[in-house]
Amino acid sequence: MPRLPTPGKHETSHVTVRCNNREFLLRLTENFDDLVSWINSLNIMYDVDIHHVLFMSNHVHILLTPNHNNLGFSMSYFLTNASKFLNYKLKRKDHIFGKRYRATVVKNSRHFMNVIRYIYQNPVRAKMVESVDQYPYSSLGFYLGQKNNGLILKPDHYTQYLFNLGFDGWQTWTDAIREPLLDNDVSLLRKSFERKVFGFSIRQLRSADSNGTKLMI
Repeated sequence: MPRLPTPGKHETSHVTVRCNNREFLLRLTENFDDLVSWINSLNIMYDVDIHHVLFMSNHVHILLTPNHNNLGFSMSYFLTNASKFLNYKLKRKDHIFGKRYRATVVKNSRHFMNVIRYIYQNPVRAKMVESVDQYPYSSLGFYLGQKNNGLILKPDHYTQYLFNLGFDGWQTWTDAIREPLLDNDVSLLRKSFERKVFGFSIRQLRSADSNGTKLMI
């Protein structure tokens, strides 16, 4: 599969970083606070807006927006230094992250909730927790009014639009986050993340329509 181009200035994107061979190397119970600090470096050093983050044991999901044409540099800094830190903690010398990060631009406002739901529902799909509220290693607590785990966050424009509507908008957002995606929805989303720009083909839309869907399409 060809490498996707690096998103440019103001292009909100879903970014995935995976550990080498999908090994469980992040050791979140030990390293979560330090990994949060490395994520925050994207904002502090490179002016990248961080909207949503979720850490799994072998990969990380981030929804972000670079404010300059520097996402490649910022991700290189994060991956290099987080890798050095984890190798030191784990007494390893091999690569921590197997490949370059994968980034998909999200341009259409109605797709933002699809992407955000996919991010936060990862631990539920993995049967690690029963609901998104129970998983501690993400930015969701910030949006639920609980805690943000030290992450430097700025709501994406779709989330901010709903929150600006007051309690009803916040309730709409939280209800959507908690409503489980269907298996077919998850499959369509994963295929969309393989594109330069997130979206669904006509064939995929027909498949969603015939199988039923919980997506915003």
